[in-house]
Amino acid sequence: MEALKSAIEVELNHLFDIKRKSFLRSQLIRQAVDNARARISPSEIEAEVNLTFQTFTEKLEAEGMTLDDYMDKTGLQYDAVRDDIRREAEDSLKTAMVLQEIARQKHLIPSDESVEKGVADLAGAIQCTVDEFCKRYPMAVEEIKDSLRMELAIDYLFQSANIQD
Repeated sequence: MEALKSAIEVELNHLFDIKRKSFLRSQLIRQAVDNARARISPSEIEAEVNLTFQTFTEKLEAEGMTLDDYMDKTGLQYDAVRDDIRREAEDSLKTAMVLQEIARQKHLIPSDESVEKGVADLAGAIQCTVDEFCKRYPMAVEEIKDSLRMELAIDYLFQSANIQD
């Protein structure tokens, strides 16, 4: 019984540590974005809103639901849904801009190995070879590099923070 209690305690402490680190990372990102003077153009925001809204409606349709069905079930209005998406899009764009700028200023470049692993992981997820993936999705490698640069920027923020327990 003691062994079980000890194993549960270790697992709970591990899960707590993961949640704590995730919370701290999100707070550091939020603080960096809030302190930044990044401005997103209205056209960039609108393009992101349209893309996100289209993706949202496609997901609804894949589940056999129309946008009208969703609004009836949730009691939301079309404008309210678009406003929520607009806020999320603006935040997402600003976050990406800030993280990319941190990566640029700090010369954070993902390793070739991490880029290759990212490409291989995505190729495997859609069950094709790396070469087929790169031919089908020529911009994917740059998107993977961008994503990895942002992760490096997040790691930089986390390592640079003066976190006290």
